[in-house]
Amino acid sequence: MGGQHASGALGFYLALRLIGDMPVPSGSVQAVLPLDSCQTFLDALAPDSGVSETRRRADLLIVRVVGEEVTLAPVEIKFYGAGGEGGSLPGPGPEFAEPLEQLDATVSLLKKMQMERKRLRSNHLSHDAALWDSAMATLFEAGLRLSPNQDSGPDTVRDALEGLAQGNRTVALGRPLILFFKHQVDAGDEIETYREGSLDGHDVMSAYGAMAVRPRYALEEQAGAFDGEAQVLAKWASLVEWALTHPVREVDVGSRKPREAANSETESPRLDEEAGLGARFETDVRDTPVIVRSDLAGLPLTYRRTAGTRQEEEPGGAVSHSPDSSSSSSSSSPPPPPPPPLSSRPVPPAIFTGVDTGAAEVVSPIHETSSVASPPTGAESRETEAINHGVRFTVGSLPGSLAGQLGEYWPGNSETTQLNMGVVGDLGTGKTQLLKALMLNLRKVSREVQQDPVDCLVFDYKRDFQDKEFVDSVGATVWQPSRMPLNVLDLHEAYTKAAAYRRAAAFSTMLGRIYKGVGPVQRDALIAVIMGLYEQRSGAAPTLGEVLETYREEAAGDSVTSILNAFVLGEVFTEDRDEVISLDEAMRDTVLVIDLNSLGADSYTKNAIVVFYLDMFYERMKRMKKVPPRHTDDGVTVRNISSYLLVDEASNIMKYKFDVLDSLLKEGREFGVGTILSSQYLSHFKVQGANYAETLSTWFIHKVPNAIHTELSALGIKDANFDMAERIRGLKVHESLYRSDLSPTRFIREVPFWQLIAPE
Repeated sequence: MGGQHASGALGFYLALRLIGDMPVPSGSVQAVLPLDSCQTFLDALAPDSGVSETRRRADLLIVRVVGEEVTLAPVEIKFYGAGGEGGSLPGPGPEFAEPLEQLDATVSLLKKMQMERKRLRSNHLSHDAALWDSAMATLFEAGLRLSPNQDSGPDTVRDALEGLAQGNRTVALGRPLILFFKHQVDAGDEIETYREGSLDGHDVMSAYGAMAVRPRYALEEQAGAFDGEAQVLAKWASLVEWALTHPVREVDVGSRKPREAANSETESPRLDEEAGLGARFETDVRDTPVIVRSDLAGLPLTYRRTAGTRQEEEPGGAVSHSPDSSSSSSSSSPPPPPPPPLSSRPVPPAIFTGVDTGAAEVVSPIHETSSVASPPTGAESRETEAINHGVRFTVGSLPGSLAGQLGEYWPGNSETTQLNMGVVGDLGTGKTQLLKALMLNLRKVSREVQQDPVDCLVFDYKRDFQDKEFVDSVGATVWQPSRMPLNVLDLHEAYTKAAAYRRAAAFSTMLGRIYKGVGPVQRDALIAVIMGLYEQRSGAAPTLGEVLETYREEAAGDSVTSILNAFVLGEVFTEDRDEVISLDEAMRDTVLVIDLNSLGADSYTKNAIVVFYLDMFYERMKRMKKVPPRHTDDGVTVRNISSYLLVDEASNIMKYKFDVLDSLLKEGREFGVGTILSSQYLSHFKVQGANYAETLSTWFIHKVPNAIHTELSALGIKDANFDMAERIRGLKVHESLYRSDLSPTRFIREVPFWQLIAPE
């Protein structure tokens, strides 16, 4: 980029912005690579090229895949005039001599790459040819990771990557380009473009393109501060389009005279040492699996063609994986990806996703091997993998990710420190669809991988969890707040005076937190009434109707009477002892949905019911039998998942700071119990000194219009920043920021409930 590092860096930045901002034709996928960073990789694709020894090369390589073709076009960047010298914008002549030499070296390298691939294929070296194709796909993948504004859909990207890896794409070398920035030029000189220019004495090719521009205009246009007609990006995009869609065919670089075109459609163009930059070659589709290195997922992914080919294995190795670096800045050049090695280290087995990831079947090799393992097929193999690693399932995919890269939730792994989740998002952002999907996956996967399936308790404020599709898919039981067969004063243990006091005190405290007018005098009177009823009934729990009747007799009519009236006269709980069951029975192998919407606008009664159930749920948890963890052969400690509690509209409860909720969040892990708190705003999780976020290790943050990075940091997201908060403010439906103990913080597109139950 020249001897002046500051000028070179600015030129590099402007070029990347122009390439990243230019529109890409529909159905195509475009990436850009810094050639300095991937030179070693390119040398491996073009042995004995000698290019690295000259230390001359272009700056960038544009790679575009469209249809059945991939086109490569090198770009050389120059930035002069920062020292204050004037003059005019450069054109074809001496000022283009150095950039043309740089391009000439890169063109030579690209030709060598073509020659090497032709040699491997013509000599029937299928194994090495497969590695070459896989390496080319990996190179393209690296470029995609440096292209944050990728508009192509995940299916288009996946098809392009898979086609490269399988060798069924035509490869063309487009025309090289010069992007020349010159500062302090004479007035009137703003921007010039050249096409099909040439310079005697240089063997670059018979045609190239160039754009010379004042950097000031490029910067002002990108910042939206340019007063005139925006044309820098438009002219650059037109030039790139010309370079990629009009490759030079069969040019003799030495003479720079075009060869005669192929005689007919049946005659293939020659590709030899004299073939020019536009030379092409066709590849056939081999019946072999190929390995594509997926740095994004941190796992090697095996792509196997599933239609029209033999499922035949050939020797070859799985490549090693690299740590996930999806959060790294796109402005810095990553280290060059190494050529795929011929052996692999052991990797975790593939997870059971439960969703289709695309046309290619995705498999992860389980054991180190010199050949590609056959992909597991059928429910039996997926179940075996899931059983080995406990409850584990897909929650979404990375938007625009390669090879169907998935985000997963793995509560069955003991390295997930807490089973608790926080779900945040404005109305209509997809929270309910996510929560339903979580319930379905927890039920479905746990039924396959452990002795007892996960049961769930759901508080439904808006009738979101009572539709037939959800009830049928998860095996739910919906309770209306009418004669519910529970007794909130049940001891669940042998009667003692101390046990009766604890239950009476907890009940009166709950009422005092929710309802105004229940002070110390009323609480003491209520406790005395309840304890007296326990004694009169030889330890049997009194009903709320009996408590109300006795309280009226022994205490003056006050707020407690009014509160109990709402439950007794409203018949919220049954008064028939023969109908009463325990919460254990009510939740056994089901999702118990408590319909709070039927209570209308009575928020006090709704919240009181939730707290009563929280208390019963906690007591039930403490009685659960602890299932010891088990250890898998690959070193994973697997925990049993027993139960999940879902509190929708959780801000209604968190504001009261009940000790029982705090205890559930802190102690649930020990019993395999998780709590999901869902609310609309980030601030809801921190209430008057109580920070519920501290015990929520998994987060799904949907669109929050007023999100700020300090609130994200308060939730425990250590890498929160301004850009992350800004992106959250603009998320689309079913998109969220996802993090868990075993998943880095990343933006995903969730798998909604409707998609899980959609017919195949």
